[in-house]
Amino acid sequence: MTVRHPGISPTNDLVAKKIFSNPEITCQFIRDMLDLPAKNVTILEGSNIHILPPMPYSAQDFYTSIDVLAELDNGTQVIIEIQVHHQNFFINRLWAYLCSQVNQNLEKIRQQEGNTHQSYKHIAPVYAIAIVDSNYFQDDQAFHSFSMREDTTGEVLTITNNGQEHHLVKMAFLELKKYRETSKDEVRKPWLEFFGNKPFTQEPERAISQA
Repeated sequence: MTVRHPGISPTNDLVAKKIFSNPEITCQFIRDMLDLPAKNVTILEGSNIHILPPMPYSAQDFYTSIDVLAELDNGTQVIIEIQVHHQNFFINRLWAYLCSQVNQNLEKIRQQEGNTHQSYKHIAPVYAIAIVDSNYFQDDQAFHSFSMREDTTGEVLTITNNGQEHHLVKMAFLELKKYRETSKDEVRKPWLEFFGNKPFTQEPERAISQA
């Protein structure tokens, strides 16, 4: 199998964190995966341990570890997680990361604004993107994007933050093993090739080229 960089895997933990330490690369990746009008991002962390707030049953003994956390110019935060080995409950874990981040953000708001119902109006959405080297969905699609919608009409559930409406939640998955050279997805295909360490079949965006 032809690889673009022999001996180096873009999904290696240290390599991936180095890649996503570049705001331009991370911003382009988020735009392409979540279809968001992101212009700038701030990398909040590339390796962080989240200690949960104290609880009666000693929940502070547990932690979640996020690979990358980025914040967009509108306050939206995006968790980027790289999972190389198959994990049966990976989606559960990713959801726990997302919920934990929302809770931590709320606690920070309460410390600044006081513990009132007004705190909730400052909550910004938190989304998640997973790059996975094994399959979690039983189809041939290499990319999946989920949001919360009304079951009958398909209306998207949104929240308002800073005067703008946003999806309440978004979770996207890039399954590298489902890459097909014949794919017509010109937006995600270069990322599948990049993280799959495969030769590019089309000229990639500048952000991908410099990754």
